[in-house]
Amino acid sequence: MKLLEKNNVILGYYAITNPYALGMAHYRVFVKYHNMSSEKETEFMEYLAKHPKVTWIAYFDGSLDAAFIIWAKSIFEFQE
Repeated sequence: MKLLEKNNVILGYYAITNPYALGMAHYRVFVKYHNMSSEKETEFMEYLAKHPKVTWIAYFDGSLDAAFIIWAKSIFEFQE
């Protein structure tokens, strides 16, 4: 491992967390904008980026515009 790090084959590490081991579930939300101005789109995505329960955001070209993942303890917490 040290040799691979030294030769820049391995550049870093990141943790893969298991939300279920933490008593959480993840909920995937897929978004298609409908008649949303670019300003509202930006405002919405900035809101998601700052939200403490949102753990991942992606933007797409094609039939979907975006997706995000929320970690929550229950479906009721997700709905909030």
